[in-house]
Amino acid sequence: MRTFNKNMGRFILMMMVMVSLSNVRYWSKSVAYAADAVKITILLPLSGGYKNLGASARDGFLLGVEQESAELNADISQWITLSMVDTKSDTKQALPLVQKSVANGSQAVMGIISSGVGLAIGDYVLNKAKVPLIVFGSCGTWNLRTENPLFLRTTYSNHQIGYGLGLWMRNHPVAASQKKKARWACIYTNYQAGVELCDGFKMGYEGVGEEVGRIAVPVNTSKKSEYLIQLSKLRPSVAFAFFVGVELELFLQDYYRFGLNKKIPLGMAGAVLSPKVLQSAEKTLGQYGTAVGITNADSWNVGLDNAENRLFVKRYQQKYGKLPPTFAMNGYDTGRLLVKALVKLDGKWDAEQVVRLMKTLPLISPRHGKTLKFDAHGDAINAMQISVITQQENRLINKLIGETPEINLDEQSLR
Repeated sequence: MRTFNKNMGRFILMMMVMVSLSNVRYWSKSVAYAADAVKITILLPLSGGYKNLGASARDGFLLGVEQESAELNADISQWITLSMVDTKSDTKQALPLVQKSVANGSQAVMGIISSGVGLAIGDYVLNKAKVPLIVFGSCGTWNLRTENPLFLRTTYSNHQIGYGLGLWMRNHPVAASQKKKARWACIYTNYQAGVELCDGFKMGYEGVGEEVGRIAVPVNTSKKSEYLIQLSKLRPSVAFAFFVGVELELFLQDYYRFGLNKKIPLGMAGAVLSPKVLQSAEKTLGQYGTAVGITNADSWNVGLDNAENRLFVKRYQQKYGKLPPTFAMNGYDTGRLLVKALVKLDGKWDAEQVVRLMKTLPLISPRHGKTLKFDAHGDAINAMQISVITQQENRLINKLIGETPEINLDEQSLR
């Protein structure tokens, strides 16, 4: 095993600066590499509407690489180079960018935030380029699930987290009207993830209530009022919502400004209620109580009380000066798994073996303090962490209140 480079932390920081300057930069511009170092494309939105999500996933991944390299005394810069490729939050750019990366010698594609990007590149990466596709951003679409040995998703499936929330709310009613037959509705941004999350919620909530309608809001709709009026007319006893980033910030402002939260309790799923979104909601917290009371399901929570999570949060705060969101945790686990696999292979690149080892080598994850496991399709087996947005003085926090059983998608009829 090669000796760990003590300058790895400075080296990764240099790489992050280079990413901000250009669409594609290679580590090899600042260090000398073995001639056979493998190129890996990290495909993330580092500008545009999803830039904060992409940056969080990148930062967590680099932290995981750095920490695991130090712990295993390994200098992986002799084995791989990482190319950070910015989709600019534009799904249409994803496939051409990946095709160019593969033409330039990339032997794996990792990252991915949106389901649209995953669907755009999945077939090309796995079946034409025949290189690993390792998802650690989000990209929870069910349609990406495959038994292809080159596929791995360390995050979650949209159905998985929607189901987890529905299951919790079925067993822990949030609406007084659930003493009768509950009525529920779904309001969401009109793209793949929103549809799948609603489908998952329906399956988890089955037997409790009647679905009275779904309201699909066009992407990039700044004014949500007309859609909230539609929701109000449905008179549901509970609503499930899915929006991301700025669109979520605007949705929450209007939902609480119009007082719908007092009539229709709100549930959400996934890593959408990020620290940045909550900071935005705090601006109108005094006026409207924005975001207070939302029940949320996610594969991880910053407040989880296990040793691995406390260590991860501490490391992330020390390096980046802020609390990590879920995207960062997913990246952190993935970076550590990649290093473990490379060390096990002594740096020799074998695509199927790398993915197989990432699926099977023991890794204690911050998400539950136990060994991370994957199903036969390469999806992480997750318990859903249930939280409620609560107010502490003038701040909002995602207060952990419970956990669902582990959800193995191979054992659930979620489609």
